[in-house]
Amino acid sequence: MKKRLLLITLSLLILFTQNTFSQERYIDNIFSEVEVNSDVIYGNNVTVFPTLLGQPPTTQDLTMDIYTPVGDTETNRPVVILLHTGSFLPLILNGQATGSKTDNAIVEQCMQFAKKGYVAIALGYRLGWNPTSDDENVRRRTLIQAAYRGLQDTRTATRFLRKSVAEDGNPYGISCKIAVGGLGTGGYISLAAATLNDYETELTLPKFMDTSMDIDGDGQPDAVPYIIPEFMGNLSATSSGVLPSLDIDGDGTPDATDVQLCMPNHLGYSSHIDMAFNIGGALPDSSWIDQGEPAIASMHCYLDEFGPYEVGDIIVPTTNEFVVEAHGSLVIQRLSSEYGNNDAFEGLSMEVTDTWYGNGDGSANSALQVQAINDFGSPVFDDEGNPVLIFEGHDVYPGLFPIVAPTGDQLTADDCNGCGGPVSSCFFPWGQQGSPWDWWNNDPNDPFGYPQAAVNNPLAPEGITAETYACQSTTDNPDMSEEKGLAFANMIQEFICPRIHAALDLSSDTNTCSINENRTDKKLVNTIDITGREININTNQTILFQIYDDGSVEKKYFIK
Repeated sequence: MKKRLLLITLSLLILFTQNTFSQERYIDNIFSEVEVNSDVIYGNNVTVFPTLLGQPPTTQDLTMDIYTPVGDTETNRPVVILLHTGSFLPLILNGQATGSKTDNAIVEQCMQFAKKGYVAIALGYRLGWNPTSDDENVRRRTLIQAAYRGLQDTRTATRFLRKSVAEDGNPYGISCKIAVGGLGTGGYISLAAATLNDYETELTLPKFMDTSMDIDGDGQPDAVPYIIPEFMGNLSATSSGVLPSLDIDGDGTPDATDVQLCMPNHLGYSSHIDMAFNIGGALPDSSWIDQGEPAIASMHCYLDEFGPYEVGDIIVPTTNEFVVEAHGSLVIQRLSSEYGNNDAFEGLSMEVTDTWYGNGDGSANSALQVQAINDFGSPVFDDEGNPVLIFEGHDVYPGLFPIVAPTGDQLTADDCNGCGGPVSSCFFPWGQQGSPWDWWNNDPNDPFGYPQAAVNNPLAPEGITAETYACQSTTDNPDMSEEKGLAFANMIQEFICPRIHAALDLSSDTNTCSINENRTDKKLVNTIDITGREININTNQTILFQIYDDGSVEKKYFIK
């Protein structure tokens, strides 16, 4: 009996050991608990949000929530920074049920990243622009400036993290490997963090010029950049920005002079990131993508109405008004693959587990063709009888997963949100899904839910009920629920984590750290040890000298 019990015990021990070692850090969940350090101040800068209320700009603390795995002994962990959605306006004021670093989808992603061994960060960033202006130039200028501030804050956060390693004893146990990702609006910022590096060539294109003003008085409109670094600070917020004068009330008379709009933080540290990913979102222009930039992974609803999948107009949900033409995930992935930026993704699986809709084959989703339907529900053909396609399919790109989700009218009544009553009472048409990963409390009778908060907003128009807000909030997510959000959270993790692992080279036990801002592009041509002998880069030596094609030599401490 004792021998039999011993055999059973040994068998269970072997099975447990095999299961333990089959879980790979940074790919699988290996921790069960996560610690959250909330509202860590990573900088201080100027917010223009008060100007929307007729007040001058003021300063605000920039905060982040830091998620770390409980029980982890590693002190050299890669960082994943997550940026929330929200159309660059505060929650509720943006007319949406999401828009903060504590959105359910952001919290879930950070929890899952931390359980895999990463240090995950939910980043708050400055908000504010004028979405209700009748002037397209004002809408475009203020939105692009809002995205610019989000980029500045993201780069400020990366410098804060590197400074914490160099000066504060590395309190968060991080390495210098950083990935930045965003959901929805956050995807615009994460993509910019990977690609927007040259003001002169990338932000002075005609589409980024305001031509509504006659500056020199000759009766002809002049082209004025929407972004002027002397006023707003540079791309990384490492220079001051001062506006000579500011007319807050629009009467043509300055209300303030020498208004500071950017304050540098953590100078001397690098703003570099190693990878970006976007879940929705787009780039204002694909010319921002250059060879040699960080790898980019994308997941995008293939018929997203607010952020183009390929090329299209950015339509902000707040007002449904046009802002600027943009280039979406398909264009981004074509160029990233063409330039070799995404070579690290080659050979990675294109399949995820889609427990909600069953569309987990990224290759099949890429080949999908969808015919347009007219207002009467009939398929559309051109004059020659050929089907008119709203999605034509495309090549498979290892960094792109097209999310295929049905529209509301393709779902059964029982699946759709009832807006506080029978589904038939919902008179707002459901559009194409754009953010199926989001979920929120949509109970119109719950004082803590989104609909009641929207009704109680002092700026809300009169006469709109909580039930109406509940209905409006689900127009692009008709079967929204926590269960659905968690299903898509798992899909995101399943596709993105292997790509972070590959792009950051997390299979290697070594980590080299560059924390200063003086990064240059150069090619490694040789590696020698302290005696001058050429060695393999996978050596277990702890001090190496690396020789580059520009003649420089760097001493590297390899941490095993």
